[in-house]
Amino acid sequence: MSKQTVCNNSGNKRQFSFIVKFILLIFISYFMVQISIVVKEIEEKRNIPGLQTTIEFANEYTKRKYIEDWEIRGSDLDYPDGYLSGFYFLGLSSDMGMLYVVSAGIDDCYIGQRGIRKNDNRISVGSYYGEDLYIDVDSSYRGNNTSYYIEYQNGSYIPNPQMEQETGFTMEEIVEQVDKMRTAFEEEMEKMHQYQIGRAKERRKKFTNFGFIVFLAFILACLYIKWIIINRRADLEDKYPEEILEETIAKEKEKLFKRRYLLSGCGMAFWVYILKSVVSEYILLPLEGDVKEYAAYGISAVIIAVIFGLLWQSPAGQKSDRTDPGNKLLKSAFQFLLGCIVTLIIVQLGIVLVPRFYTFEWRFFKINLIADGISFFVFIMIEAAKRPAAGVGHDGTMAMEKGDLGNGTQSTGK
Repeated sequence: MSKQTVCNNSGNKRQFSFIVKFILLIFISYFMVQISIVVKEIEEKRNIPGLQTTIEFANEYTKRKYIEDWEIRGSDLDYPDGYLSGFYFLGLSSDMGMLYVVSAGIDDCYIGQRGIRKNDNRISVGSYYGEDLYIDVDSSYRGNNTSYYIEYQNGSYIPNPQMEQETGFTMEEIVEQVDKMRTAFEEEMEKMHQYQIGRAKERRKKFTNFGFIVFLAFILACLYIKWIIINRRADLEDKYPEEILEETIAKEKEKLFKRRYLLSGCGMAFWVYILKSVVSEYILLPLEGDVKEYAAYGISAVIIAVIFGLLWQSPAGQKSDRTDPGNKLLKSAFQFLLGCIVTLIIVQLGIVLVPRFYTFEWRFFKINLIADGISFFVFIMIEAAKRPAAGVGHDGTMAMEKGDLGNGTQSTGK
């Protein structure tokens, strides 16, 4: 068997091995992202900053962007003033009937219910949910409409015998009705919150599936276009397609090598964010609060840096970069930082648009960039440690490969 045949077989094996590794990497990445989606849902069910109390739920879920979601759940959210003010009216479907909720500033809302009947009497009851606990009672009896105001002082409601006599409802019955209304309001807001968390999970899954499909379609389209170009070049230059393919692969490797820190920044920033939730949920169970978050980011940064550092291989045969080492490090750091920022902007947009109950925040960029900086530092240390161990010279070539070439095992077969 000729050396040329041996070399071709070896090249085919390398290409097949690369394809297998690429497909395996895609499946592992998809699996890790799916785990991250499940963990994110667990985190959100336990704690979302700024969405802990019923009033915080009401402030968020009465925004215009949730109008269709309320319709799906049998309720009706309306803004009578249009875009002139933040005043809203929510017809809230609950287990105890239809309630109406009206905005009353950022720290409170007014809850009411109409058409409460007892014998021939019918009343409407309303009260603020927050600190102001007085009760409004509107009575309609034989065409007479009367309003009553029940004050709350020193931990109890002041009796109103006239109201009890004219409406037929005792004070205890009205207070009990108001308590039921508040409980129903809390339950419906909690249900809406859980609905939004489940909706966010489904949207993340769809977004992930769509992203992977688009990515694979893009890769296949690029490979198809490259193959067409390779065949055309082979016809024009009267060469075998395999020769053009080898040249193309060499050029693409050189392009990737020049952009390696930019691509590393994109990859590390993405995976540090994805792995953070997994580490937080499955490893750092005893910790809580900011300490748990910081520790999760730090551990994720180190893990990703080690993985990237161990898998990273500098292509052999690259030309020597004889620029000043300090300038080279700054250039590498700038490329890495640029890749991190671009990725984090895309991730932040996904966070804001997919779940919809998160807002744009600078803290996200600060803590992620710090973690990415740790990851970059560890990665550089690992890359520097691997060079002498692998026998890589300043020109990026492997000493072993130099020795092989000196022994006459060139791939040309001449």
